[in-house]
Amino acid sequence: MMRTFALLSLAGLAASLGAQPNIRPGTDVTNTLGSIASPSPTSGGRIGAFPNGEQAWGITTTSCNVGTINVPWLRDMNVDHPQIGMWMYREYNGRFEQISEFTGVKHGFTSTNSPGCGNCPGGAGTSLVIGCTDTYGASLNYSHTYMAPPSEINPWTGMWTSRGSHFDRGFPPVSPPQDTDNIRSSISFPGTSTGYRNLVWDAGLNVTGASFWVSAYYNVVGEPDANRENNFATQRFTTSWSGTQWSFSTAGGHTQRPAIYMWTGATVTHANNNNGADGRFYVGVKVTGPTAGMYHYEYALFNRDNNGQGASFRVPVCTTATVTNASFRDTDMTPTNDWTVSRSGYELVFTAPAGNSLSWGNLYNFSFDCDMAPSDGVVSIDEATIGSGASPAVHVAASCPLNTRNVNLGAGCGTPTPPALAGVGVATIGNSSFSLKTTAVAANSANVFLLSANAVNVPIGSCRVFVDPTQILLVAGTAANATGEATLPLPVPNDGSLNGAALAVQSVEVQAGGAYQGQADFSNGLSVKLGSCN
Repeated sequence: MMRTFALLSLAGLAASLGAQPNIRPGTDVTNTLGSIASPSPTSGGRIGAFPNGEQAWGITTTSCNVGTINVPWLRDMNVDHPQIGMWMYREYNGRFEQISEFTGVKHGFTSTNSPGCGNCPGGAGTSLVIGCTDTYGASLNYSHTYMAPPSEINPWTGMWTSRGSHFDRGFPPVSPPQDTDNIRSSISFPGTSTGYRNLVWDAGLNVTGASFWVSAYYNVVGEPDANRENNFATQRFTTSWSGTQWSFSTAGGHTQRPAIYMWTGATVTHANNNNGADGRFYVGVKVTGPTAGMYHYEYALFNRDNNGQGASFRVPVCTTATVTNASFRDTDMTPTNDWTVSRSGYELVFTAPAGNSLSWGNLYNFSFDCDMAPSDGVVSIDEATIGSGASPAVHVAASCPLNTRNVNLGAGCGTPTPPALAGVGVATIGNSSFSLKTTAVAANSANVFLLSANAVNVPIGSCRVFVDPTQILLVAGTAANATGEATLPLPVPNDGSLNGAALAVQSVEVQAGGAYQGQADFSNGLSVKLGSCN
Protein backbone atom coordinates (compact mmCIF):
# COMPACT_ATOMS: atom_id res chain seq x y z
CA MET A 1 0.00 0.00 0.00
CA MET A 2 2.96 2.34 0.52
CA ARG A 3 3.64 2.09 -3.21
CA THR A 4 0.03 3.07 -3.91
CA PHE A 5 0.36 6.22 -1.81
CA ALA A 6 3.68 7.04 -3.50
CA LEU A 7 2.14 6.78 -6.95
CA LEU A 8 -0.77 8.98 -5.96
CA SER A 9 1.71 11.57 -4.68
CA LEU A 10 3.61 11.45 -7.94
CA ALA A 11 0.37 11.82 -9.85
CA GLY A 12 -0.41 14.92 -7.81
CA LEU A 13 3.03 16.37 -8.57
CA ALA A 14 2.59 15.63 -12.28
CA ALA A 15 -0.73 17.45 -12.27
CA SER A 16 1.13 20.71 -11.75
CA LEU A 17 3.44 20.12 -14.71
CA GLY A 18 1.20 19.35 -17.68
CA ALA A 19 -1.23 21.43 -19.68
CA GLN A 20 -3.79 20.61 -22.36
CA PRO A 21 -2.67 22.17 -25.67
CA ASN A 22 -4.79 24.24 -28.09
CA ILE A 23 -7.77 24.69 -25.75
CA ARG A 24 -10.66 26.73 -27.09
CA PRO A 25 -12.49 27.83 -23.94
CA GLY A 26 -16.25 27.57 -24.26
CA THR A 27 -16.19 24.61 -26.68
CA ASP A 28 -18.74 21.99 -25.61
CA VAL A 29 -20.33 19.64 -28.15
CA THR A 30 -22.75 16.92 -27.05
CA ASN A 31 -23.95 13.84 -28.90
CA THR A 32 -27.53 12.54 -28.82
CA LEU A 33 -26.95 9.49 -31.04
CA GLY A 34 -29.52 10.43 -33.64
CA SER A 35 -32.42 11.19 -31.32
CA ILE A 36 -33.68 13.58 -34.00
CA ALA A 37 -33.37 10.93 -36.71
CA SER A 38 -33.47 7.13 -36.83
CA PRO A 39 -30.99 5.98 -34.16
CA SER A 40 -30.55 2.30 -35.07
CA PRO A 41 -27.25 1.06 -36.55
CA THR A 42 -27.43 0.35 -40.29
CA SER A 43 -25.56 -2.37 -42.19
CA GLY A 44 -23.14 -1.34 -44.91
CA GLY A 45 -21.58 -4.36 -46.62
CA ARG A 46 -19.86 -7.60 -45.57
CA ILE A 47 -16.56 -9.43 -45.67
CA GLY A 48 -16.59 -13.23 -45.53
CA ALA A 49 -19.37 -15.75 -44.95
CA PHE A 50 -21.51 -16.19 -41.86
CA PRO A 51 -20.70 -17.13 -39.10
CA ASN A 52 -17.03 -16.26 -39.63
CA GLY A 53 -17.34 -12.94 -41.45
CA GLU A 54 -17.53 -9.25 -40.60
CA GLN A 55 -20.16 -6.65 -41.34
CA ALA A 56 -19.69 -2.94 -41.96
CA TRP A 57 -22.10 -0.61 -40.21
CA GLY A 58 -22.81 2.99 -39.25
CA ILE A 59 -25.20 4.88 -37.01
CA THR A 60 -26.97 8.22 -37.10
CA THR A 61 -25.48 10.87 -34.82
CA THR A 62 -26.72 14.30 -33.78
CA SER A 63 -24.38 16.93 -32.38
CA CYS A 64 -25.51 19.85 -30.25
CA ASN A 65 -23.56 22.98 -29.29
CA VAL A 66 -24.16 23.59 -25.57
CA GLY A 67 -21.02 25.70 -25.22
CA THR A 68 -20.47 29.43 -25.39
CA ILE A 69 -18.70 29.72 -28.77
CA ASN A 70 -19.53 28.62 -32.30
CA VAL A 71 -17.55 25.50 -33.24
CA PRO A 72 -15.81 25.39 -36.67
CA TRP A 73 -17.36 22.75 -38.95
CA LEU A 74 -15.27 23.16 -42.11
CA ARG A 75 -15.08 20.55 -44.83
CA ASP A 76 -11.86 18.81 -45.76
CA MET A 77 -9.19 19.63 -46.74
CA ASN A 78 -9.44 22.21 -43.98
CA VAL A 79 -8.31 20.56 -40.76
CA ASP A 80 -10.78 22.42 -38.51
CA HIS A 81 -13.71 20.04 -38.37
CA PRO A 82 -14.85 17.26 -36.02
CA GLN A 83 -14.42 13.54 -36.58
CA ILE A 84 -16.89 10.87 -35.47
CA GLY A 85 -15.84 7.52 -34.03
CA MET A 86 -18.31 4.62 -33.73
CA TRP A 87 -18.08 1.34 -31.78
CA MET A 88 -20.05 -1.75 -30.76
CA TYR A 89 -19.67 -3.53 -27.41
CA ARG A 90 -20.89 -6.71 -25.76
CA GLU A 91 -21.39 -7.66 -22.13
CA TYR A 92 -21.35 -11.40 -21.55
CA ASN A 93 -20.27 -13.71 -18.72
CA GLY A 94 -19.08 -10.82 -16.60
CA ARG A 95 -16.85 -9.26 -19.27
CA PHE A 96 -17.38 -6.02 -21.21
CA GLU A 97 -15.75 -6.19 -24.67
CA GLN A 98 -15.40 -4.13 -27.83
CA ILE A 99 -16.63 -6.33 -30.68
CA SER A 100 -16.14 -3.94 -33.61
CA GLU A 101 -12.88 -2.95 -35.22
CA PHE A 102 -12.20 0.78 -35.19
CA THR A 103 -11.01 1.07 -38.78
CA GLY A 104 -12.40 4.46 -39.77
CA VAL A 105 -13.69 7.83 -38.57
CA LYS A 106 -16.27 9.99 -40.27
CA HIS A 107 -15.01 13.50 -41.12
CA GLY A 108 -17.58 16.26 -40.62
CA PHE A 109 -18.08 18.65 -43.52
CA THR A 110 -20.93 21.09 -42.79
CA SER A 111 -23.57 21.89 -40.17
CA THR A 112 -27.29 22.27 -40.84
CA ASN A 113 -27.67 24.36 -37.63
CA SER A 114 -31.10 22.96 -36.92
CA PRO A 115 -33.19 23.55 -33.77
CA GLY A 116 -33.45 20.91 -31.09
CA CYS A 117 -31.17 21.67 -28.16
CA GLY A 118 -31.65 25.32 -27.27
CA ASN A 119 -32.38 28.69 -28.80
CA CYS A 120 -30.93 28.07 -32.25
CA PRO A 121 -30.65 31.17 -34.45
CA GLY A 122 -29.39 29.22 -37.47
CA GLY A 123 -26.32 30.27 -39.40
CA ALA A 124 -23.78 29.33 -42.03
CA GLY A 125 -22.79 25.67 -42.26
CA THR A 126 -19.13 26.48 -41.59
CA SER A 127 -19.75 26.25 -37.84
CA LEU A 128 -22.04 24.54 -35.35
CA VAL A 129 -23.81 27.57 -33.88
CA ILE A 130 -24.55 27.86 -30.15
CA GLY A 131 -27.88 26.16 -29.35
CA CYS A 132 -28.06 24.38 -32.72
CA THR A 133 -27.87 20.75 -33.82
CA ASP A 134 -26.49 18.91 -36.81
CA THR A 135 -27.45 15.37 -37.80
CA TYR A 136 -25.50 12.93 -39.96
CA GLY A 137 -27.51 9.91 -41.07
CA ALA A 138 -26.04 6.42 -40.85
CA SER A 139 -25.41 6.29 -44.60
CA LEU A 140 -23.30 9.46 -44.37
CA ASN A 141 -21.50 8.14 -41.30
CA TYR A 142 -20.25 5.11 -43.25
CA SER A 143 -19.89 6.78 -46.65
CA HIS A 144 -16.59 6.02 -48.40
CA THR A 145 -16.44 9.71 -49.32
CA TYR A 146 -16.06 10.82 -45.70
CA MET A 147 -14.39 7.85 -43.93
CA ALA A 148 -10.64 7.80 -43.22
CA PRO A 149 -8.22 6.06 -40.81
CA PRO A 150 -8.26 7.12 -37.11
CA SER A 151 -4.45 7.03 -37.16
CA GLU A 152 -4.36 10.29 -39.14
CA ILE A 153 -5.78 12.17 -36.13
CA ASN A 154 -4.24 13.36 -32.89
CA PRO A 155 -7.27 12.64 -30.69
CA TRP A 156 -6.04 14.79 -27.79
CA THR A 157 -5.83 17.99 -29.83
CA GLY A 158 -8.46 16.94 -32.39
CA MET A 159 -6.08 17.90 -35.19
CA TRP A 160 -5.97 15.95 -38.46
CA THR A 161 -2.98 15.74 -40.79
CA SER A 162 -4.44 16.46 -44.22
CA ARG A 163 -1.32 16.49 -46.40
CA GLY A 164 -0.57 12.94 -47.54
CA SER A 165 -3.81 11.74 -45.91
CA HIS A 166 -6.25 9.22 -47.32
CA PHE A 167 -8.29 12.07 -48.83
CA ASP A 168 -5.10 13.53 -50.37
CA ARG A 169 -4.04 10.17 -51.84
CA GLY A 170 -7.53 9.15 -52.91
CA PHE A 171 -8.57 5.65 -53.92
CA PRO A 172 -7.33 4.17 -56.12
CA PRO A 173 -4.26 6.16 -54.98
CA VAL A 174 -3.09 8.92 -57.30
CA SER A 175 0.51 9.21 -58.40
CA PRO A 176 3.10 11.60 -56.89
CA PRO A 177 3.15 14.53 -56.43
CA GLN A 178 -0.68 14.65 -56.39
CA ASP A 179 -0.75 12.27 -53.41
CA THR A 180 0.79 14.95 -51.17
CA ASP A 181 -0.47 18.20 -52.73
CA ASN A 182 -3.13 18.73 -50.01
CA ILE A 183 -5.89 18.69 -52.63
CA ARG A 184 -8.71 16.15 -52.24
CA SER A 185 -8.49 13.28 -54.70
CA SER A 186 -11.39 11.12 -55.84
CA ILE A 187 -12.36 8.06 -53.79
CA SER A 188 -14.07 5.13 -55.47
CA PHE A 189 -13.97 1.82 -53.64
CA PRO A 190 -15.34 -1.25 -55.48
CA GLY A 191 -18.96 -2.08 -54.66
CA THR A 192 -18.01 -5.03 -52.43
CA SER A 193 -15.29 -3.17 -50.53
CA THR A 194 -15.87 -1.98 -46.98
CA GLY A 195 -13.03 0.54 -47.30
CA TYR A 196 -12.57 2.36 -43.98
CA ARG A 197 -16.03 1.52 -42.68
CA ASN A 198 -16.10 0.04 -39.20
CA LEU A 199 -16.55 -3.72 -39.02
CA VAL A 200 -18.20 -5.98 -36.44
CA TRP A 201 -17.41 -9.69 -36.24
CA ASP A 202 -20.19 -12.26 -36.68
CA ALA A 203 -18.68 -14.05 -33.69
CA GLY A 204 -19.13 -10.90 -31.62
CA LEU A 205 -22.85 -10.66 -32.36
CA ASN A 206 -23.79 -14.34 -32.58
CA VAL A 207 -23.99 -14.87 -28.80
CA THR A 208 -27.26 -15.76 -27.10
CA GLY A 209 -27.87 -14.05 -23.78
CA ALA A 210 -25.42 -11.20 -24.33
CA SER A 211 -26.18 -7.49 -23.97
CA PHE A 212 -25.06 -5.17 -26.78
CA TRP A 213 -24.20 -1.46 -26.82
CA VAL A 214 -23.46 1.00 -29.60
CA SER A 215 -21.54 4.20 -28.98
CA ALA A 216 -20.41 7.21 -30.99
CA TYR A 217 -18.07 10.10 -30.17
CA TYR A 218 -17.44 13.56 -31.63
CA ASN A 219 -13.73 14.39 -31.51
CA VAL A 220 -13.63 18.20 -31.58
CA VAL A 221 -10.59 20.42 -32.12
CA GLY A 222 -9.54 22.19 -28.91
CA GLU A 223 -12.40 21.04 -26.72
CA PRO A 224 -11.45 21.15 -23.02
CA ASP A 225 -10.92 17.76 -21.41
CA ALA A 226 -13.63 18.42 -18.80
CA ASN A 227 -16.27 18.83 -21.53
CA ARG A 228 -15.57 15.66 -23.52
CA GLU A 229 -17.61 12.93 -21.80
CA ASN A 230 -20.88 14.26 -23.24
CA ASN A 231 -19.37 13.97 -26.74
CA PHE A 232 -20.27 10.30 -26.35
CA ALA A 233 -23.71 8.83 -26.77
CA THR A 234 -24.20 5.18 -25.85
CA GLN A 235 -27.33 3.09 -26.32
CA ARG A 236 -28.33 -0.52 -25.96
CA PHE A 237 -29.30 -2.45 -29.10
CA THR A 238 -30.56 -5.84 -30.17
CA THR A 239 -29.57 -7.76 -33.25
CA SER A 240 -30.70 -10.60 -35.51
CA TRP A 241 -29.25 -12.42 -38.50
CA SER A 242 -31.43 -12.21 -41.63
CA GLY A 243 -29.60 -14.85 -43.64
CA THR A 244 -27.59 -12.29 -45.61
CA GLN A 245 -26.68 -9.61 -43.06
CA TRP A 246 -27.22 -8.43 -39.50
CA SER A 247 -30.07 -6.12 -38.65
CA PHE A 248 -30.08 -3.89 -35.58
CA SER A 249 -32.60 -2.13 -33.37
CA THR A 250 -31.81 0.22 -30.50
CA ALA A 251 -33.59 -0.17 -27.17
CA GLY A 252 -34.19 2.41 -24.46
CA GLY A 253 -32.68 5.86 -24.21
CA HIS A 254 -29.09 6.90 -24.69
CA THR A 255 -26.56 8.09 -22.14
CA GLN A 256 -23.91 10.72 -22.82
CA ARG A 257 -20.98 8.75 -21.44
CA PRO A 258 -18.45 6.24 -22.78
CA ALA A 259 -19.83 2.74 -23.10
CA ILE A 260 -17.49 1.31 -20.45
CA TYR A 261 -19.83 2.80 -17.83
CA MET A 262 -22.53 0.35 -18.97
CA TRP A 263 -20.59 -2.62 -17.56
CA THR A 264 -22.83 -4.13 -14.88
CA GLY A 265 -21.27 -4.20 -11.43
CA ALA A 266 -17.97 -2.67 -12.52
CA THR A 267 -16.19 0.35 -11.07
CA VAL A 268 -14.87 2.82 -13.66
CA THR A 269 -12.10 5.35 -13.04
CA HIS A 270 -9.97 7.45 -15.39
CA ALA A 271 -6.98 9.77 -15.67
CA ASN A 272 -4.98 11.59 -18.31
CA ASN A 273 -1.26 12.16 -18.73
CA ASN A 274 0.29 14.99 -16.71
CA ASN A 275 -3.03 16.81 -16.34
CA GLY A 276 -3.24 17.56 -20.04
CA ALA A 277 0.01 16.68 -21.81
CA ASP A 278 -1.84 13.78 -23.42
CA GLY A 279 -5.26 12.15 -23.33
CA ARG A 280 -7.34 10.04 -21.01
CA PHE A 281 -7.51 6.32 -20.25
CA TYR A 282 -10.55 4.71 -18.57
CA VAL A 283 -10.19 1.59 -16.41
CA GLY A 284 -13.15 -0.62 -15.59
CA VAL A 285 -12.70 -3.40 -13.03
CA LYS A 286 -15.01 -6.09 -11.78
CA VAL A 287 -13.96 -8.57 -9.09
CA THR A 288 -15.96 -11.71 -8.37
CA GLY A 289 -15.49 -14.54 -5.89
CA PRO A 290 -13.82 -15.88 -4.04
CA THR A 291 -14.42 -19.36 -5.44
CA ALA A 292 -12.33 -21.96 -3.67
CA GLY A 293 -10.33 -19.06 -2.28
CA MET A 294 -9.61 -17.41 -5.64
CA TYR A 295 -10.94 -14.03 -6.80
CA HIS A 296 -11.50 -13.37 -10.50
CA TYR A 297 -10.29 -9.95 -11.69
CA GLU A 298 -11.65 -8.51 -14.95
CA TYR A 299 -10.22 -5.25 -16.27
CA ALA A 300 -11.28 -3.27 -19.34
CA LEU A 301 -8.89 -0.54 -20.51
CA PHE A 302 -10.34 2.14 -22.84
CA ASN A 303 -8.19 4.75 -24.58
CA ARG A 304 -10.50 7.71 -25.10
CA ASP A 305 -8.06 10.14 -26.67
CA ASN A 306 -4.47 9.39 -25.64
CA ASN A 307 -2.27 10.02 -28.67
CA GLY A 308 0.79 8.27 -27.17
CA GLN A 309 -1.15 4.94 -27.00
CA GLY A 310 -0.91 2.26 -24.32
CA ALA A 311 2.11 -0.05 -24.57
CA SER A 312 1.66 -1.93 -21.28
CA PHE A 313 -0.85 -2.39 -18.48
CA ARG A 314 0.63 -2.92 -15.00
CA VAL A 315 -1.40 -4.18 -12.04
CA PRO A 316 0.17 -4.20 -8.56
CA VAL A 317 -0.06 -7.60 -6.87
CA CYS A 318 1.10 -8.71 -3.43
CA THR A 319 4.43 -10.51 -3.74
CA THR A 320 3.04 -13.54 -1.90
CA ALA A 321 -0.05 -13.78 -4.12
CA THR A 322 -0.90 -16.74 -6.31
CA VAL A 323 -1.92 -15.62 -9.82
CA THR A 324 -3.38 -18.00 -12.40
CA ASN A 325 -5.34 -17.98 -15.68
CA ALA A 326 -4.08 -14.59 -16.92
CA SER A 327 -5.64 -13.69 -20.29
CA PHE A 328 -5.85 -10.85 -22.81
CA ARG A 329 -8.34 -9.92 -25.52
CA ASP A 330 -8.20 -7.25 -28.25
CA THR A 331 -10.51 -6.56 -31.20
CA ASP A 332 -8.86 -8.21 -34.21
CA MET A 333 -9.30 -11.95 -33.51
CA THR A 334 -5.60 -12.46 -34.36
CA PRO A 335 -3.75 -14.33 -31.58
CA THR A 336 -0.29 -13.71 -33.08
CA ASN A 337 -0.30 -10.07 -31.93
CA ASP A 338 -1.78 -10.58 -28.47
CA TRP A 339 -0.21 -8.86 -25.48
CA THR A 340 2.01 -11.06 -23.32
CA VAL A 341 1.88 -11.30 -19.53
CA SER A 342 4.68 -11.60 -17.01
CA ARG A 343 5.18 -11.32 -13.24
CA SER A 344 7.71 -8.77 -12.09
CA GLY A 345 8.07 -8.44 -8.35
CA TYR A 346 4.95 -6.70 -7.08
CA GLU A 347 3.36 -6.28 -10.54
CA LEU A 348 1.52 -8.31 -13.13
CA VAL A 349 2.57 -6.78 -16.46
CA PHE A 350 0.69 -7.08 -19.75
CA THR A 351 2.91 -5.90 -22.64
CA ALA A 352 1.94 -5.00 -26.20
CA PRO A 353 3.91 -6.35 -29.15
CA ALA A 354 5.06 -4.01 -31.90
CA GLY A 355 2.08 -2.80 -33.91
CA ASN A 356 -0.64 -3.53 -31.36
CA SER A 357 -0.46 -0.73 -28.81
CA LEU A 358 -3.82 0.45 -27.45
CA SER A 359 -4.62 3.28 -29.86
CA TRP A 360 -7.35 5.85 -29.28
CA GLY A 361 -10.96 4.70 -29.43
CA ASN A 362 -10.14 1.08 -28.57
CA LEU A 363 -10.95 -1.06 -25.53
CA TYR A 364 -8.87 -4.12 -24.57
CA ASN A 365 -9.54 -6.74 -21.85
CA PHE A 366 -7.24 -8.20 -19.19
CA SER A 367 -8.13 -10.83 -16.60
CA PHE A 368 -6.65 -13.25 -14.07
CA ASP A 369 -7.44 -15.19 -10.89
CA CYS A 370 -5.73 -14.37 -7.60
CA ASP A 371 -6.02 -15.47 -3.98
CA MET A 372 -5.63 -11.88 -2.73
CA ALA A 373 -8.79 -9.89 -2.07
CA PRO A 374 -9.32 -6.52 -3.77
CA SER A 375 -8.11 -3.33 -2.18
CA ASP A 376 -7.52 0.25 -3.31
CA GLY A 377 -4.53 0.51 -5.61
CA VAL A 378 -3.20 2.18 -8.74
CA VAL A 379 -2.78 0.58 -12.17
CA SER A 380 -0.33 2.05 -14.68
CA ILE A 381 -0.45 2.39 -18.46
CA ASP A 382 2.94 2.96 -20.07
CA GLU A 383 2.74 5.06 -23.24
CA ALA A 384 4.17 3.76 -26.50
CA THR A 385 5.19 7.29 -27.56
CA ILE A 386 5.86 10.02 -25.02
CA GLY A 387 4.89 13.44 -26.33
CA SER A 388 6.15 16.84 -25.28
CA GLY A 389 5.47 17.43 -21.59
CA ALA A 390 4.03 13.95 -21.10
CA SER A 391 5.19 11.49 -18.47
CA PRO A 392 6.09 7.90 -19.41
CA ALA A 393 2.94 6.47 -17.82
CA VAL A 394 -0.63 7.27 -16.85
CA HIS A 395 -1.67 6.15 -13.35
CA VAL A 396 -5.32 5.33 -12.62
CA ALA A 397 -6.81 4.45 -9.22
CA ALA A 398 -8.46 1.01 -9.34
CA SER A 399 -9.14 -2.09 -7.27
CA CYS A 400 -6.12 -4.41 -7.22
CA PRO A 401 -5.24 -7.73 -5.50
CA LEU A 402 -3.47 -6.12 -2.53
CA ASN A 403 -5.47 -7.25 0.50
CA THR A 404 -3.33 -9.74 2.39
CA ARG A 405 -5.72 -9.95 5.32
CA ASN A 406 -7.71 -12.90 3.94
CA VAL A 407 -5.35 -15.35 2.23
CA ASN A 408 -6.33 -18.67 0.70
CA LEU A 409 -4.49 -21.66 2.20
CA GLY A 410 -5.64 -24.32 -0.25
CA ALA A 411 -8.63 -25.87 -1.99
CA GLY A 412 -11.53 -27.60 -0.28
CA CYS A 413 -13.37 -30.79 -1.21
CA GLY A 414 -17.03 -31.37 -1.85
CA THR A 415 -19.80 -32.79 -3.97
CA PRO A 416 -20.77 -31.40 -6.40
CA THR A 417 -18.54 -28.42 -5.50
CA PRO A 418 -16.51 -27.57 -2.38
CA PRO A 419 -17.84 -24.95 0.03
CA ALA A 420 -16.18 -21.56 -0.60
CA LEU A 421 -15.01 -19.73 2.53
CA ALA A 422 -14.16 -16.00 2.56
CA GLY A 423 -13.90 -13.09 4.95
CA VAL A 424 -16.57 -10.41 4.69
CA GLY A 425 -14.72 -7.15 5.06
CA VAL A 426 -11.35 -6.93 6.80
CA ALA A 427 -10.50 -7.88 10.36
CA THR A 428 -9.19 -4.51 11.49
CA ILE A 429 -8.94 -3.91 15.20
CA GLY A 430 -12.32 -2.89 16.59
CA ASN A 431 -14.28 -3.98 13.50
CA SER A 432 -17.54 -5.20 15.01
CA SER A 433 -19.02 -6.11 11.62
CA PHE A 434 -16.36 -8.55 10.40
CA SER A 435 -17.69 -12.01 9.58
CA LEU A 436 -16.89 -15.25 7.82
CA LYS A 437 -19.10 -16.54 5.04
CA THR A 438 -19.31 -19.93 3.34
CA THR A 439 -21.10 -20.15 -0.01
CA ALA A 440 -21.90 -23.01 -2.40
CA VAL A 441 -23.42 -25.14 0.36
CA ALA A 442 -26.85 -26.74 0.43
CA ALA A 443 -29.80 -24.60 1.46
CA ASN A 444 -30.44 -24.79 5.21
CA SER A 445 -27.50 -27.16 5.71
CA ALA A 446 -25.59 -27.45 8.99
CA ASN A 447 -22.13 -25.89 8.90
CA VAL A 448 -19.32 -25.78 11.46
CA PHE A 449 -16.63 -23.09 11.50
CA LEU A 450 -13.24 -24.04 12.98
CA LEU A 451 -10.70 -21.41 14.07
CA SER A 452 -7.18 -22.13 15.27
CA ALA A 453 -4.06 -20.16 16.16
CA ASN A 454 -1.95 -22.04 13.63
CA ALA A 455 -2.35 -23.24 10.06
CA VAL A 456 -1.53 -26.75 8.86
CA ASN A 457 -1.99 -28.65 5.62
CA VAL A 458 -2.84 -32.23 6.44
CA PRO A 459 -4.55 -34.78 4.17
CA ILE A 460 -7.62 -36.48 5.60
CA GLY A 461 -9.06 -38.96 3.16
CA SER A 462 -9.61 -37.13 -0.14
CA CYS A 463 -9.76 -33.80 1.68
CA ARG A 464 -7.33 -31.56 3.56
CA VAL A 465 -7.41 -29.92 6.98
CA PHE A 466 -5.96 -26.39 7.31
CA VAL A 467 -6.68 -25.66 11.00
CA ASP A 468 -4.33 -27.03 13.64
CA PRO A 469 -6.43 -29.38 15.82
CA THR A 470 -4.03 -28.89 18.74
CA GLN A 471 -4.62 -25.10 18.84
CA ILE A 472 -8.36 -24.80 18.28
CA LEU A 473 -9.72 -21.48 19.51
CA LEU A 474 -13.34 -21.70 18.42
CA VAL A 475 -15.83 -24.23 17.08
CA ALA A 476 -19.12 -22.64 16.03
CA GLY A 477 -22.10 -24.13 14.24
CA THR A 478 -24.56 -22.24 12.05
CA ALA A 479 -27.24 -23.09 9.53
CA ALA A 480 -27.09 -21.98 5.91
CA ASN A 481 -29.86 -19.78 4.55
CA ALA A 482 -32.21 -20.66 1.70
CA THR A 483 -29.69 -19.50 -0.93
CA GLY A 484 -26.86 -21.71 0.35
CA GLU A 485 -24.83 -19.22 2.41
CA ALA A 486 -23.67 -19.76 5.99
CA THR A 487 -22.41 -16.72 7.92
CA LEU A 488 -20.54 -16.54 11.22
CA PRO A 489 -20.28 -13.06 12.80
CA LEU A 490 -16.74 -12.61 14.13
CA PRO A 491 -16.41 -9.13 15.68
CA VAL A 492 -12.81 -8.07 16.28
CA PRO A 493 -12.28 -6.57 19.75
CA ASN A 494 -10.79 -3.10 20.10
CA ASP A 495 -7.61 -4.57 21.54
CA GLY A 496 -4.30 -3.34 20.10
CA SER A 497 -2.48 -6.42 21.37
CA LEU A 498 -4.26 -8.44 18.62
CA ASN A 499 -2.68 -6.39 15.83
CA GLY A 500 -0.74 -8.63 13.46
CA ALA A 501 -2.15 -11.92 14.76
CA ALA A 502 -3.42 -14.47 12.25
CA LEU A 503 -6.15 -17.08 12.50
CA ALA A 504 -6.49 -20.24 10.46
CA VAL A 505 -10.11 -20.85 9.50
CA GLN A 506 -12.01 -23.64 7.77
CA SER A 507 -15.66 -24.60 7.56
CA VAL A 508 -17.28 -28.01 7.32
CA GLU A 509 -20.66 -28.67 5.72
CA VAL A 510 -22.42 -31.65 7.27
CA GLN A 511 -23.93 -33.41 4.30
CA ALA A 512 -24.93 -36.99 3.51
CA GLY A 513 -22.87 -38.16 0.55
CA GLY A 514 -20.14 -35.65 1.28
CA ALA A 515 -16.57 -35.98 0.05
CA TYR A 516 -15.27 -37.00 3.49
CA GLN A 517 -16.52 -40.45 4.42
CA GLY A 518 -19.87 -39.67 2.81
CA GLN A 519 -20.71 -37.30 5.67
CA ALA A 520 -19.12 -33.88 5.15
CA ASP A 521 -17.59 -31.40 2.69
CA PHE A 522 -14.61 -29.23 3.68
CA SER A 523 -14.12 -25.63 2.53
CA ASN A 524 -10.88 -24.09 1.41
CA GLY A 525 -8.57 -22.96 4.19
CA LEU A 526 -8.29 -19.26 5.00
CA SER A 527 -5.70 -17.27 6.94
CA VAL A 528 -7.31 -14.18 8.48
CA LYS A 529 -4.91 -11.49 9.59
CA LEU A 530 -6.02 -9.11 12.33
CA GLY A 531 -5.19 -5.45 12.18
CA SER A 532 -2.77 -4.11 9.58
CA CYS A 533 -2.82 -5.32 5.99
CA ASN A 534 0.88 -5.97 5.29
